[in-house]
Amino acid sequence: MFLTEVNLGSWSGVTTRKMAEKGGCLDFYNYVYMPFSACVHSMWHHVAKYNLKQCQNVLHRFHSIPDVPTLPVDLNYFYLAAKYLQKTFARFDEETGVSVYVPSAFDLVCEGIDALSVEGE
Repeated sequence: MFLTEVNLGSWSGVTTRKMAEKGGCLDFYNYVYMPFSACVHSMWHHVAKYNLKQCQNVLHRFHSIPDVPTLPVDLNYFYLAAKYLQKTFARFDEETGVSVYVPSAFDLVCEGIDALSVEGE
């Protein structure tokens, strides 16, 4: 009873999963939205994997303690974010009939990643 229930609801009255079903992109929801959502919303299964480590004191019974590890930059996540943003823009353009004649930000990101990998060889 000490916790306060917070329910902000949904602007559309429809769950995100239902929106994905209606939009014909349930596979995208299952394989992309859910894993990234766990990270963004600090869900326990994500926090336990990436932000907790085991205490080495035997008297503490190896409980978990907070940890903010220094992780290397992973260009794959940057690539995925650009790819999914491009998919969003393409879907928007398709649904609204908008035509844009500029280089795709996704293509520019891919070129930049390719240039970094050539430099690293």
